Amino acid sequence: MTFEIIAGIVLLIINIPFGWFGMLWLGYYGKKTGKKIYYFLSAAVYVLSWVMMAAGFYLCGKEYAGVIMQYIKHYIYPAVILITAVFAIILIMRKRNKNNKEEIK
Repeated sequence: MTFEIIAGIVLLIINIPFGWFGMLWLGYYGKKTGKKIYYFLSAAVYVLSWVMMAAGFYLCGKEYAGVIMQYIKHYIYPAVILITAVFAIILIMRKRNKNNKEEIK
C-alpha cells in the first residue's frame, strides 16, 4: 500500500464523524453563546468533510473506495447515529433537569 492509498482510506473513514460532530458541536456552541460565527463555522466544517471525502476517493482509487464505503455503511454510520442520539438524550435530560430546578425555586 502506498501513502496515497493510506491517506485516502483515513480521509474516507474520518470525514463522517468529523463532519457530523463538528457541525453538531459548533451548532450547539453557537446556540449556547449566541454568536452567529459558530453557525458559519459549523457549515464550513460540514463542507470540509465533503472535501475530505472527495480527496479520499481520489487518493485511494475506485477499488479501495468501494470496500471502504461498505465498511463505513456497516460500522461508521451506525456508530455516528448512536453517539449523536446519546448526546441528544443527554442534552434533553440536562435541559429538563434545569427547567425543573427553575420551577422549584
